[in-house]
Amino acid sequence: MVTETPHADNQLTANPSSSPKTETTKMVHRKKHTHCNKNLRDQTNYISPLITTNKYFTVFHQNIRGLRDKTSELLGSVLPKLPHVVCLTEHHLREQEIENLSIAHYTLGAKFCRQNLKQGGTGIFVHESLAFTNIDLQNYCMEQDIETCAIKINLPTAFIYVIGIYRSPTGNFARFIKSIDTILNQLYKPNMEIIVCGDININYLVDNCKEKTTIRYPASFL
Repeated sequence: MVTETPHADNQLTANPSSSPKTETTKMVHRKKHTHCNKNLRDQTNYISPLITTNKYFTVFHQNIRGLRDKTSELLGSVLPKLPHVVCLTEHHLREQEIENLSIAHYTLGAKFCRQNLKQGGTGIFVHESLAFTNIDLQNYCMEQDIETCAIKINLPTAFIYVIGIYRSPTGNFARFIKSIDTILNQLYKPNMEIIVCGDININYLVDNCKEKTTIRYPASFL
């Protein structure tokens, strides 16, 4: 059963007459050392209002491999135009850590944190200008096999689900496929957009990869 929890603090500021189209934008993360200094804070403060003028709805995904000391580097990699949603996999944080984490102009919308094993995890951060609803997928999660979380974005003319997902290279692939199929069927509604982003560790360069063939036609939803 999927449950939805509205986030009441944020208010939608986009103009309905010029609401953004839906488009997932893939951005390449360039590894660099960016420190959180006054110049970076000034730059993010300056460009924050510009997000409401974006023509497209943008989602940024990054397998961060440990978020604890990389928030400044993360912001530096998406400048000069902030995406509407930031989806991160392998944040390596416990629940209390990610809940207390601060990323300028973003609110934690949804998360999954491992309780038993180390590392892993998924998190979705939403720009402060957008209203959203948290989607509880905790019952579908199993460490390594499927680590997922989701939000629903309320735009003036559309509702968009954003699902972040991570599967370890050693995760049970059959369980992953069964769970993601169930989630998609639970969430699907006519005229509803669904964006799935993450790292599922499937080698698409191998022609005879069984997992690649399965994910290409992943069950009844597609």
